[in-house]
Amino acid sequence: MAQLHTRDIPTLHPPTEANLLQVLWCPFDHPPEPKPKTALFWRSTTTITDTLTTPPEPPAVHPD
Repeated sequence: MAQLHTRDIPTLHPPTEANLLQVLWCPFDHPPEPKPKTALFWRSTTTITDTLTTPPEPPAVHPD
C-alpha cells in the first residue's frame, strides 16, 4: 500500500475535496490476466477517524 498526500505532490490533482490517494495492490498474479490487481482510492483526511497502529496480517501467503 502507498499513501500519497496532495501536500507532498503538488501536481497530483484529486477529485472534489480529496487530499489523499491510497494505492492498494496484491503482488500475486490473478488469472486470467497474469498481473497483480491494483486499486486506487481518493479520500479526504478529515473523514478518516479510525487509524490502525499496526497493519493487519494478510489472510493468505503466496506459496512462491
